[in-house]
Amino acid sequence: MTTSTTAPAQPEPQPPVSSNTPRADPASKSDDGSDDENWHDARSGDGRPGTPPPPGAAPADEDEEPPKFTDDEIRDLLKRGDQLKSQGNDCFRKSDWDGAIRLYTQALKTVPLRPQGPSKGRSRPAGLTDEDFDGDDQDQNGTNDKAKGKEKAEAEEPQVPKELTPLEKEAATARSVLNGNLAACYVKQGKHDEAVRLCTEALADDPNYVKAIHRRATANEALGTWTSLSDAEKDYKRLLELLPPSDPLRTSCTRSLRSLPERIEVQKKKETDEMMGKLKDLGNSVLGKFGLSTDNFQFTPNGQGGYSMNFVR
Repeated sequence: MTTSTTAPAQPEPQPPVSSNTPRADPASKSDDGSDDENWHDARSGDGRPGTPPPPGAAPADEDEEPPKFTDDEIRDLLKRGDQLKSQGNDCFRKSDWDGAIRLYTQALKTVPLRPQGPSKGRSRPAGLTDEDFDGDDQDQNGTNDKAKGKEKAEAEEPQVPKELTPLEKEAATARSVLNGNLAACYVKQGKHDEAVRLCTEALADDPNYVKAIHRRATANEALGTWTSLSDAEKDYKRLLELLPPSDPLRTSCTRSLRSLPERIEVQKKKETDEMMGKLKDLGNSVLGKFGLSTDNFQFTPNGQGGYSMNFVR
């Protein structure tokens, strides 16, 4: 008997909701980073604040719209989140990184979810490529080319950002700051990859959040890979666009930008050599069965941006 399984549909990504002006962290008295997958979970058992989920309840569908709260409920959630953040700040000042992470994470669970934007076009079943999916909708004469072209053009149209209400702006600011504070905790613990991820979360709510951009740049520098150093360079350049001429942070950004190009080239060569070495070992393991090795193949520049391969015995 033959059985078949269907891959579950993937949840649609949540587009960022952001403000457009750089700001400082409201909790700036201390650089206030989570390991919990469900940070942005202001949803309780019945969709209202203060009600725990019933025992054994199935996890919420990630494709569902965030629960609808009244303005008073949102203000209450934000107030409770701010109280938890203040407790996290106290832990941070005491160098209690784990305690701060726990409290910042609880605060993130308390504030409202990031709103989902409207999805355009059709959803594609998991495991299928664009070509597979497009082919399924063609009629026998293949007459849906115009429709597909129209869908593609619509998908490429720039999305007009939704104007946030004052409460939505306050919630976005709270999420951004809490993610930035969590990132600061993970920097203190030397977990720079987690700090980078959390700063990216913070910037999804506020792309001009200077502290998050700078924290992500320094964390990427600490990671030191070709990709992370290149990303750090982009963030430092972005900071110079945002910072006023008199800001002292510009000095350290400029200093890093002077040193990064050489570091990027060194790391690029190192990683490329390592990759080529692994490919050569793999090639030798295959060619060795035929009494050959990668040394039997020479690659020389052809003067047109490519290479010519010659076989040498």
